[in-house]
Amino acid sequence: MATRSKPVRIFADDDSALEQLAQLMRRSRAEVVHEALAEYLANHREELGRLYEETQSALASGDLERLIRASAPARRAEVDAIMADIPAQRLETRPGISSASEGHTEPKHMK
Repeated sequence: MATRSKPVRIFADDDSALEQLAQLMRRSRAEVVHEALAEYLANHREELGRLYEETQSALASGDLERLIRASAPARRAEVDAIMADIPAQRLETRPGISSASEGHTEPKHMK
């Protein structure tokens, strides 16, 4: 079975470490990321299970406030990812929008 892949963005500060680790382990960068993700999922299984159960329960009961609380971290991460894709100068040209608006500051590694 052929393995399909997709590009993934990593923090600029992590690029060198990823490359060095891949060379040290004599593996591809994709293999290192794949193994790290598998290890993360295994080590956080209980936490992720609780979040899944909380989300399922909120959906089943129709409790929108609880669903919002359960999904807030994922939504923040999604917004941060979207904001990281928009060049700061493009944001600065829009009225009322800046890279620092509403407390959002672009992380050092994304500049």
